[in-house]
Amino acid sequence: MRVGLVAGADTDELWTWFERERDLRPHVRLDRPPVPGDGMGPEYVIAAAVPALAMIARSVCNYLAVRTANRGAKLILRVTSETGAVTEVEVERTTDEVRLARLLLAAAGERDAPAER
Repeated sequence: MRVGLVAGADTDELWTWFERERDLRPHVRLDRPPVPGDGMGPEYVIAAAVPALAMIARSVCNYLAVRTANRGAKLILRVTSETGAVTEVEVERTTDEVRLARLLLAAAGERDAPAER
């Protein structure tokens, strides 16, 4: 599974945040937009196996908590499933790591993903 994090103008700040997560670092890379002028800017891509989702969800929730306290934050998470289907999940002001991990699993089409309530 591939999870893309779009942070707009805060790309450098998000990269610094992920660099602090020692266990997450090997899974994160910066992709440039495939089409010039698509308006989304650089994207952090996390090549993640299902077990890494908890770590990703925790890190994203912590990042959002800090950003929201300072000036607000919104992320668009693009999840690419094994079949190549892309789903976007907009995340803002959440601290619920379990819910975020479930949303990512559901977006990826994982069979074991619990239904979101």
